[in-house]
Amino acid sequence: MANKHRQDKVDDIKHIVKLMAKKMEAALASSAMPLYQDQKIIRLTVQIPDQPLLPWLQSQNFSLKTYWSSRDNRFEAAGVGAADYIGDDAGYGYRRLFDRLHNYLDHSDPDVRYYGGFKFAPNQTSHDSWKRFGRYYFVVPRFELVKSRGKTFFVCNLRADGDNHTSIMTQLEAITFEADGIDKGIPKIISQKDFPGKSRWKASVQSALAAFETHRYEKIVLARKRALEFSDNLNHFIILQKLRDKASSSYKFCFQPEDNLAFIGASPELLYCRKGRKLQSEAIAGTRIRGRTSQEDQGLGEELLQSEKDLREHRYVVDSIKDAFVSLTPPFLNFGNMSVSLLKLARIQHLITRFDIKLKENISDAELIETLHPTAAVGGYPRDKALEEIDCLEGFNRGWYAAPVGWVKRDAAEFVVAIRCGLVQDNYINLYSGAGIVNGSVPENEWDEMNNKIDMFLSVLT
Repeated sequence: MANKHRQDKVDDIKHIVKLMAKKMEAALASSAMPLYQDQKIIRLTVQIPDQPLLPWLQSQNFSLKTYWSSRDNRFEAAGVGAADYIGDDAGYGYRRLFDRLHNYLDHSDPDVRYYGGFKFAPNQTSHDSWKRFGRYYFVVPRFELVKSRGKTFFVCNLRADGDNHTSIMTQLEAITFEADGIDKGIPKIISQKDFPGKSRWKASVQSALAAFETHRYEKIVLARKRALEFSDNLNHFIILQKLRDKASSSYKFCFQPEDNLAFIGASPELLYCRKGRKLQSEAIAGTRIRGRTSQEDQGLGEELLQSEKDLREHRYVVDSIKDAFVSLTPPFLNFGNMSVSLLKLARIQHLITRFDIKLKENISDAELIETLHPTAAVGGYPRDKALEEIDCLEGFNRGWYAAPVGWVKRDAAEFVVAIRCGLVQDNYINLYSGAGIVNGSVPENEWDEMNNKIDMFLSVLT
């Protein structure tokens, strides 16, 4: 019986590959005609039996890999290779970058997505592992497994203006569907260090508190990096699978630009989701741990909802988003009675305010990114003055940490704030966390808050 099951699976795989090969041959033959010599992505899909995406992604022999999962898990995609790739060597600013993306998206299948992200501070030089990520990169994967609307699809994306038939067929032959499950083993941690260390970070908080007296800014988010060294190379797909299992209320992502280097995370924080002119956004700030019992958990939540200091910290984030919307929405926008509620995650809980608005006509994603990022949840308030101070006080390169990561379609986009994340390279991982500092913050308490945020990630590494 087991042998028959294996043979049926092999036959299914052969059938899938043959179907895709026929679709590719027909599409590539058609694209040689003058009608198709334009900038578009041809998307070919074959429905396949359901299977887990991360084991499939791990088993593919491609250096460039991409993974995205929505917060409600209704959409999940794993991609390998690139039908189209735009890195910052093109020299584009935000606006020219999104113009370049839409040169293809506007003529392509509406389900074609570019996945990618940005650097937190575009002008900060990267000399470390972040260098390969650049100021940004976006990719349409060559091949994808996609779960959507309860179905699973194998997808091939083709560029109509330049793909090579022989090369793509060779890439298809390299795809395997015989993926084993992901091993749960993680090497032993042999060292760890914080940048900046506790004493220096607390001194930075004291500097920020002193600055409040002169009203240079009202809130600043000061982050730290924890570098962990392991006894052997890390498999970031193991970590990502564990994050997926633990962080059910978060967006999961992986951007792997080359072998043994990946930026992964499980972020609870939506920067914005746009469908046409309809836009949703969130303000998240103010933190407590989860209680060990339902009664303790409820008490901690009520304490957070009544904390003057945390409500004030949260209000700066709300105000920073409102300020951004002034130029993006019709005049006299009424935000209504927005309420502050609790976002409960596995180990911590936050204050959250949700926005649901309509944009002015012809507002681009470039304008949204430029205007919204960084909110006061990861930067400060007012923004520009806080960012100047962050650059002076933190002493390390944030890279893509706390920056927008997500996807863009023809008439929709979704970007989250890349927090609860790690940069994996060989046998090292850098974990990142930050704390919002306002007048009345206690350095020791803020350090503990960052530890609580890192603990979620650490719990899957030990």
